[in-house]
Amino acid sequence: MRSIHRTRTTAGKSALLTLLLLGTSLVMGALIPEARASASSKNREGNKLYEEKKYPEALQRYTEAQLAAPDSPQLHYNLGNVFFRQGEVEKAREEYRRALAAADKSLDPRAVYNLGNTFFNQQQYQEAVDAYQRALKLSPKDMDAKRNLELALLRMKQQKQQQQSSDKDKKDDQDKQKKNEPKPNPSGSDEKKDKQDQQKGQGERPRQGGLTKEQAERILNALQEDEKANLKKRLEAQQEQQQTVDEDW
Repeated sequence: MRSIHRTRTTAGKSALLTLLLLGTSLVMGALIPEARASASSKNREGNKLYEEKKYPEALQRYTEAQLAAPDSPQLHYNLGNVFFRQGEVEKAREEYRRALAAADKSLDPRAVYNLGNTFFNQQQYQEAVDAYQRALKLSPKDMDAKRNLELALLRMKQQKQQQQSSDKDKKDDQDKQKKNEPKPNPSGSDEKKDKQDQQKGQGERPRQGGLTKEQAERILNALQEDEKANLKKRLEAQQEQQQTVDEDW
């Protein structure tokens, strides 16, 4: 099974044929024989270096070939492969698009496939799916495009599920935070009640050098008892006086 990161590159004799025979008259036919030969030679050298995974050197050869054939879709395609291998995904994508813009139908399925790989590499799964589907329309028997399409669809589904889970967790955290926040008291009744309780508590505490509530109640009760006793004595004294007057009569 081909890895998702594998790119397709023209190599060996087929690369030479592609460069010379599949190019349009506008791209290659207008070049003088010496220029065509130079571009083909540099392209073959670049392909060899690419297969040896010597990507910086391959990039140099393809760039030199472009000096002779600046509009060659095959060179744009091969440059895209090198950039992709070096991790320069944006540059690779641009080269694949240039290859597609050159209207070389023989390169369309491969360029579109690799374009999908650039999107997959950056986790842009919807764009990758679109590219692989387009590649399959151009080449229905392409099993690599089919497998990568299935993988991109799976990753896209997982990505959506993770996003939904993340959104739910974020909402739950916000709800929990709101629940734990103190509720506002618009009337200020709690503050007023606290002051009243504080004043009440302060009133019940004995002043320094004063009487407690229990002591005051005992004194009051004693005074009431004394008043009752005095009243009783006065009443008895009045009765004695009345009795004395009656006897005088």
